[in-house]
Amino acid sequence: MAANNRLLILTKGSRINPASRYRFYQFLPYLEEAGIQCQVEPFFDDEYYQLKHAGIAPTRMLPYIAGRYARRLKLLAGLKKHHFALAAVENQVMPYEPGLGEAILAARGVPFTLEFDDAIYLTRFHGSKLTRTLKAATHVIVGNQHLYDYAIGHTRKVEVVPTVVDMARYRAAAAVRKPKNRFVVSWIGLPVNFPYLATVEPALARLAHEFPLEFRVISAGSYNLPGVPVHFVPWSEEGEVMALAESHAGIMPLPDQEWERGKCGLKLIQYMATGLAAVCSPVGVNRDLVSHGRNGMLATTTAQWEQCLRTLCFDAAARDAMGEQARQTIEERYSLQSWGPRLALRYRELMGLDR
Repeated sequence: MAANNRLLILTKGSRINPASRYRFYQFLPYLEEAGIQCQVEPFFDDEYYQLKHAGIAPTRMLPYIAGRYARRLKLLAGLKKHHFALAAVENQVMPYEPGLGEAILAARGVPFTLEFDDAIYLTRFHGSKLTRTLKAATHVIVGNQHLYDYAIGHTRKVEVVPTVVDMARYRAAAAVRKPKNRFVVSWIGLPVNFPYLATVEPALARLAHEFPLEFRVISAGSYNLPGVPVHFVPWSEEGEVMALAESHAGIMPLPDQEWERGKCGLKLIQYMATGLAAVCSPVGVNRDLVSHGRNGMLATTTAQWEQCLRTLCFDAAARDAMGEQARQTIEERYSLQSWGPRLALRYRELMGLDR
């Protein structure tokens, strides 16, 4: 009998969801090339993000959400042990419930891996559920060392796979011409993370009074900062690289708190892959990514943020040198081209395809 090469991937969202896109969807070609037949089932599809970004009240979304639960339960109820060799679960099988989805997987005899890239153990609906899931999972994949340190307290079957980017999308960024009449500082991310920008707002406002500065915000929602020219760029998967490539520097401010220590540095990785010199808070994985003054800069206080941005503005040679080193860092340690084959091989092992 031929080995079962079917992998069920239960993601939190569609490609619109950054975590799902970077942790699962971008790896599909590598998995399939390795002989793994993938079936991806997102809990939330594109419609969810469209409703959310349109500002639809949560209560008006209840019929849609109920439908998604019904769809996921129907999928689980129809599972047979021989259907899939393994299921790969992003965060949890179903949100906001105590573990029914994981229990159904176990009852159906389908082993599963668990993957997460945030400190989800801090959220209200994970807590004890995550502890049980970690112990029940065949294997656990986390996005950084901080999450590993948490997971290893509940299971020995855990490893780190960092968030990575497809360098084929970023290499052309080196040839993009940047504005010469202003200094463009970019931030990319979800609107829910706008509060992080409060750390750097005073520095941006002060610098904007001294030289032509543009603060480019690449997001799904607009952002305003009094005294600073803000250029809002609606986020799209197709346009994000070009929007960053037209910038001179990127920023990633974060408070030094437990949730932020669990982040995997996606926006910082994107800046570096684009060849930008970035300024970031020395929190969590940021400290692993950036060596201050070599491939980026670290800042905590307003004065440090101001000084770092001032350096990148007026010292083009230093800025370019850091950007080149940043790109090399991502090429060597955080590229899809490096990690794609490795993860595919790992899944083959977990599915028993190389026995």
